[in-house]
Amino acid sequence: MAMINIGDLNPQLMKMKVEHPFTGDTTFQNSKGEDIEGIIHIKGVYSKEYTDVFDAIIGNKNVIDPTITEARENDITLLIACVVGWDDNGFIDKPYSPEEADALLRNPEYKWLAEQISNYIKESSNFFGRPSTN
Repeated sequence: MAMINIGDLNPQLMKMKVEHPFTGDTTFQNSKGEDIEGIIHIKGVYSKEYTDVFDAIIGNKNVIDPTITEARENDITLLIACVVGWDDNGFIDKPYSPEEADALLRNPEYKWLAEQISNYIKESSNFFGRPSTN
């Protein structure tokens, strides 16, 4: 049996490979014709980033019966908190900053990306079905 320390179970930084929304490809070509991957750095539901924002949302009096707009806002706010970086290889136009993550994930043209990140975070919270953290 392998030795394990409780610290080994703490939330780790995960690196999600972005998939093309139609083909599922994970390799893209940049403007120079080079193959690159879109890698998003994510913290999951057990991270301080997630729990701090979740606790703030819970403090909102409308969390029990939110409107659709409030529920969507809560979801996107949690996603933005979980995205803590991305590879600066030109896949995403600008280097990571919390403001750039906010602008990217709130952009309706990139709803597919927000959905990928949301699904990745949900899958990573399943003890027996964690995604790869390449």
